[in-house]
Amino acid sequence: MKKLIIFTLCAMMLASLCAIGISAADEVAFSEDVGDIYVPSATLAGKTVTVDGVIDDDEPYTDPVRIDAHNASTSWTYRSRMLVTIDYYSSWDETGYYLGATVDDPTPFLSTVSPDTEDDDEGSASYGGNGDVLVFSIDPLAIRKTTGRLYWESSSPTAWYNMTPMSDGSIKVYRSQYNEGDITDQVDVAYVKNSDGTWTVELKLTWDMILSDTAACVDKTVEELGYTVEDFAAMDAVHNAMFRYMDRWYYSSSDPYSGYHVGYLDEGARFTISCNITPSDGYLADGVTPATHGNGKDAQVYGIYLHMAEGKRYTSGNYTYISINNDTEAKIISYNGGSVNPLVIPKTIDGKTVTYIAAKAFTTLPKINIYVPSTVQTLEKNAFYGCLGAKLYVVEGSAAHTYAKTYFKNNHVLSCDEHTEGEWVTITPATCSAYGTQQKSCAVCGLLLKTGTINKLSHTPGEPVITTTATCTSNGVKTTYCTVCTAKINSTSYTDPDNHAYDDTWYYNGIDFCQGGYKWRNCTRCGLEQKSNEGVTDCVAGEWLTVIEPTEVTTGFKVKQCVYCGKILETEMLGRLVDKVIHSLTIEVTELDEGVKDMFIAKGAHMFYRQVANNKIYGEYAVKLETKDWYTSYKVAEPGVYTVYIRYNDGRAPFYYHVTIDLPVPEVTATTDGLDVTLEGLEDAKVIRMGKGDVEVANIKSAEGYRTTTPTGNPYTFTMKSEGLWTVVVEYNTGVKVKVLVEVKA
Repeated sequence: MKKLIIFTLCAMMLASLCAIGISAADEVAFSEDVGDIYVPSATLAGKTVTVDGVIDDDEPYTDPVRIDAHNASTSWTYRSRMLVTIDYYSSWDETGYYLGATVDDPTPFLSTVSPDTEDDDEGSASYGGNGDVLVFSIDPLAIRKTTGRLYWESSSPTAWYNMTPMSDGSIKVYRSQYNEGDITDQVDVAYVKNSDGTWTVELKLTWDMILSDTAACVDKTVEELGYTVEDFAAMDAVHNAMFRYMDRWYYSSSDPYSGYHVGYLDEGARFTISCNITPSDGYLADGVTPATHGNGKDAQVYGIYLHMAEGKRYTSGNYTYISINNDTEAKIISYNGGSVNPLVIPKTIDGKTVTYIAAKAFTTLPKINIYVPSTVQTLEKNAFYGCLGAKLYVVEGSAAHTYAKTYFKNNHVLSCDEHTEGEWVTITPATCSAYGTQQKSCAVCGLLLKTGTINKLSHTPGEPVITTTATCTSNGVKTTYCTVCTAKINSTSYTDPDNHAYDDTWYYNGIDFCQGGYKWRNCTRCGLEQKSNEGVTDCVAGEWLTVIEPTEVTTGFKVKQCVYCGKILETEMLGRLVDKVIHSLTIEVTELDEGVKDMFIAKGAHMFYRQVANNKIYGEYAVKLETKDWYTSYKVAEPGVYTVYIRYNDGRAPFYYHVTIDLPVPEVTATTDGLDVTLEGLEDAKVIRMGKGDVEVANIKSAEGYRTTTPTGNPYTFTMKSEGLWTVVVEYNTGVKVKVLVEVKA
């Protein structure tokens, strides 16, 4: 959610700066960062990376990471769809960082000049060329991660390494933003145009260069920066990174971008940045219009987090791991399965011996039994983070045994390395509708080894019941069911010639029943006539019929009529629709259909759009609402009165109503005893958060000494870390948050 919020706010900022809107033609949009990439060593399993422009399967790169509209955001004009895709590869060693990229660009445009030439009026000093340019930045100090992921020309936090395919078949590498200049001769780079229209580049950046450029970014010398190459090229080091792509093309009626063109001749697409120069007319093909000037340096970026690892990252079954020791061993970094009991960690994954379990590899698996094999040689401190009440089964003398004695003191059991099977034990007895379950455990240590099923029992038949009624012309069916599980056992047919099926339509003799008339109908199968209502003398009232529907501003009207003669017998006014009262912070909006233009939620009770716009806290448009099947909901921050306001495209007047959220705020009291704090009033409490000082509720997570605890009773006692004033925020399952200030002294 945080990523989407950042993207939305910054998209609004750029749209405001450029006074240009977002195209409704977009079919996909930025929804997530590329995120974590575990980068294997360039010497993995004795293999090496060769910078020749060809990415071979046996080179120790990461698996390709696809960069497209899902993880790359629109830049510059916000006008076009992203048609460019990039497959990105990574590797590293103690001397430098390797990257490979295969670019699929439907509008290839090779550069003819670069900023290092004398005639650079048509070049781009920001990107290193006047055509398509792939731009890479690496941020070892995490400046972008710390201060935000959206950067404009005036605040780029890193050097840009611009890889520029030239029209003569060569490739240039130009460094911009910091230490600007042509560095083609200072790096190891190779470029290949592929037969399928794509192009591939491989580039090695030395850590010395990255270190020097990083220091320049913060206006320091390398010595003043205080980092070394060994710091950057360290195992488990993490570097933030990003890509930009300057996609240059000429606008024409056959251009693949032309369907998304909105009045500008030089357009940016998603994850593309338009060139900000105009080539001479003599360079253009016949019938092609020259491009106009524009700011090609404004760019939205996204997060790539490079983890320097020994081996590659794999996902196999429920485990994500990194290969280590020349691809022969596995380091588990994440367990992706559910809370099964017991959880038996395998000795091997994909043929690799499991020797290492990383911190937080297993999280939030409470009260289960976990078997750790003797092959595991290293367990990081929080390998089983949040696994409250879990019990470790470990082999005596193993690394896991040492770990368990420290962190699972009384919650570990000495297990066998080779187990002895015991007898089957019934866990769930079988019934006639369900198989039973049984388990077999180790007779020595009690570890669960096998599970099995027990066959179903025989059914107990009951008395036959009619499931298909016989008619005057067809047989019926009687079915026998099991009296235990209600399963069907068998069916038999039966007859009933007197069971007629009369038509639902009645015919009248022209005189109302209440005036001495009668009606008749016929059996649809044999034609037998049936008369009814003879001798009726009084009108018979039918169901209420709404004549005028009530609205939020007008009353309605309903009547009861005689079912025979139609005479109105009763009338009743229908009051104006009352506003909604709910007991939840989530407002659900269901009054939506295909004619809706947009929907807004505003704080307070309002009648007019301008009032709603001035107090709006949430809004959605038809494009989004349609993807949600014309339904949406929004969780507000606090109880009160809110207005739901809906506008239409089909001429209907705006529709609005008010929602009153009646949600009681619990009263929380606190007493102290030294550093111990006891809270009362915790019925239905979800979590307790605390931070040092008097802190606003919204800022509690960034407070000094912040931590959380889950209440296990009411009252509930916990211990503060130090003396002084603390802010305690109790969050309930209803969403209500209550702030309490507590002063503690040791």
